[in-house]
Amino acid sequence: MTIAAQHPTPLLEVSKYPHFTQARSYLKKFLGRWQGWSKKTHRYAKCQLSASLDIIVIRLAPYIFEVKAYPTGALIVASPEEGLAIEELRGWIFVNDPRTKKIKFIFSTQVKGIEVYRLVRSDIRHKGTLARAETYYRKLV
Repeated sequence: MTIAAQHPTPLLEVSKYPHFTQARSYLKKFLGRWQGWSKKTHRYAKCQLSASLDIIVIRLAPYIFEVKAYPTGALIVASPEEGLAIEELRGWIFVNDPRTKKIKFIFSTQVKGIEVYRLVRSDIRHKGTLARAETYYRKLV
């Protein structure tokens, strides 16, 4: 009688990156008076989420903010497949409406990918307003 070899079953890994509600809470902390930042200026704030992830909140334009999570320093991986599976970053773009004091979601790396996210982010940053960036983005797409 032969015993069938048991193949390891892939485990479902929970991403260590923050999700949407956590990113939004970091923006609220940036707009408030939270003291947990390792560095904070009027334009950006940075803190360490875990031993392997950093969070940075950046003011891209008036009332437009980016929350970004990315790996810290160098990462050590066991195999090339594991290295290719690592997310480069996860980012969200929010608008803080000063009239209603509400935070509105605009874009994320999980929506269309990192390359499109970077394009939208740079357009907002260089055009200065969301409306001008949106018209420029629509011309490119």
